Amino acid sequence: MLPDGNERPLIVDIFAALLGFAAILTCYAGLSAHGFLLPAACLLLLAFLVWAGRAKRVLIGIILANVIAGAGQDLVVALGEDLGRTKLDIAGVLLLLHLLCGGPLAALVGLPLLAAMKWSKTLRSWFERRCGAVIGGAE
Repeated sequence: MLPDGNERPLIVDIFAALLGFAAILTCYAGLSAHGFLLPAACLLLLAFLVWAGRAKRVLIGIILANVIAGAGQDLVVALGEDLGRTKLDIAGVLLLLHLLCGGPLAALVGLPLLAAMKWSKTLRSWFERRCGAVIGGAE
């Protein structure tokens, strides 16, 4: 039971646990390759935002940036023969953005989370209750 009298929905607990577990796995990889510590911290931030039901726009922005950067990197590497030497520069920047936004595990958990935020009334109402109603109904 939360202080405001509401219970946290099970779907929130599941997504927060998945993101937290992904953060632990990424942190474990970060013990060998220190570059994975930043994605682990981002995954932990995403898990907290889902668990707390706060900053919905920040959460959606991080996940969308992650997915777009990962897909863009794959497309540049696969189809970028005409780019020449700049192909590696573009792919490198997209890789850094992808890792900054949580890495591949954030995309694996984030896409179902975005779908659930779009179509699940439970998850949508969780963020609306915690963040407050949006003025004008835009979101």
